[in-house]
Amino acid sequence: MPRQLGVRRRNLMGERYRHHLVASGRVEAGSVRRGRASDPGIPLNLPTTLPRVELIDLPEFGPDDFDLVTGGEPDPFGTDHLGIEWLDKSDHLGLMDGGRLIGHAGWVASTVRTADGWEGAVLGLGGVMMHPDYRGHGVGAQLVEGAMARMRSGGPRLGILFCRPERLAFYGRLGWIPVTSEVTVDQPTGTIVMPLRTCWSALEEGASLPAGDLRVVGLPF
Repeated sequence: MPRQLGVRRRNLMGERYRHHLVASGRVEAGSVRRGRASDPGIPLNLPTTLPRVELIDLPEFGPDDFDLVTGGEPDPFGTDHLGIEWLDKSDHLGLMDGGRLIGHAGWVASTVRTADGWEGAVLGLGGVMMHPDYRGHGVGAQLVEGAMARMRSGGPRLGILFCRPERLAFYGRLGWIPVTSEVTVDQPTGTIVMPLRTCWSALEEGASLPAGDLRVVGLPF
């Protein structure tokens, strides 16, 4: 979730890529589109007061992109004090307003286990952020919905995320269910109890997370 979001590689998007987004004419009023030019576009039917926003698949998400989205805001997730090491994301979705990158969400494959021996593959959603100037307009929900739509396209049947308690209502409105049992994750120094709240969501109809204490195998996301 926080700052370690696949920043080992430098940003490949650059000004040429942003210029392509503006010149392509794929930004349409009142709708949010899938990012690739070949995609037909999927309206997400969520309210927004912004006239021009578009979802775009990012080849990666580097430090320059992070700074664009956060606007230089220190500790945008409010979790730096926890000292947690996070897993790099493998897939990245950006939210554009014209040629400006204003939001990001990423996800990565992981594995979880329950105390009774169940083990399953999941997709971990994290790095969800909006530029401070664009918060409170409903586009954050569109960003998460867009990420979930891509996560549903194949692979694991469950999604997992970590968030601060005050974000539970936001994710709850989008179909994420809080985990009420203890959740542990790996860190370089050993296994710890996750201090943030954990939520899960079905990426396929009928999928559910078994009850019981949950272990995330590897770093959290």
